[in-house]
Amino acid sequence: MIGPYGIGTYLSHLLPLLEKADYRFRILHAPSYIPPKEKPSHVEYFPLNAPIYSIREQVALLRKIPPCDLFWSPHYNIPLGPIRAKKRIVTLHDAYPLAHRLSLLKKGYAQLAMRAAVHLSDAIITNSHFSQTEIIRWTGAKAK
Repeated sequence: MIGPYGIGTYLSHLLPLLEKADYRFRILHAPSYIPPKEKPSHVEYFPLNAPIYSIREQVALLRKIPPCDLFWSPHYNIPLGPIRAKKRIVTLHDAYPLAHRLSLLKKGYAQLAMRAAVHLSDAIITNSHFSQTEIIRWTGAKAK
């Protein structure tokens, strides 16, 4: 999801900081993402060869998430099944897919996925009080 738009900008600024961190982690990424040539030894990169928002993506996530302390997703397309992480965190940037007119199929998927992200996650990160209010409004999340 790295690119010149919201989530992509967020990730392009965050990944270099994470890569400098002093703990081991795995980055699941789209095949189009090119990991840095100088890869830190504590970071593993794994392409996720599945279309976003697909059943194949769900299966790939379940297979590629190793036993770990924390799973973090920068978007609401989290694994819907059980994973081998002790804790889950998700970043929900806004409630746009729930609040605006989309096709019935896209809105239905967004409702299912975003509500699942809220209820399956141990913590939710969002980038503004307005987004927090809208996410609570549309998903039934509890404010902390």
